[in-house]
Amino acid sequence: QSNFEALLRRKLPAPAPLRRGSFTMENTIHEMAGHSLVMRVMRRIMAKTIAKMNGGKIDFSNSDFRMSYTSSVDSALFSLCIASGGTMPENIARGMLDIANGHLLRGLRRMGKREQRP
Repeated sequence: QSNFEALLRRKLPAPAPLRRGSFTMENTIHEMAGHSLVMRVMRRIMAKTIAKMNGGKIDFSNSDFRMSYTSSVDSALFSLCIASGGTMPENIARGMLDIANGHLLRGLRRMGKREQRP
């Protein structure tokens, strides 16, 4: 950051602190997990799913597992919908986002709706 500040010759504004209620589809599961139980559960599910593809156990010493896990939990939520090829429908991701933001019923309703296809 100091290199950019030197280049710009001014201080950069501090990033807004992450907090429940302010998450967007641009936030990552990892970022939200510190504030949301549903995202901690999702992070664990992703670890177990990736482990099945890499020998069956969660093993952070395995570079293939670590790379897959990190690229998944550190990707923006909207990109997981795209990258998953439809295995994570947008309504599920947006419902989880609602729940992470403290809107449990809205999130559950959204997750229960069928995704509209154009």
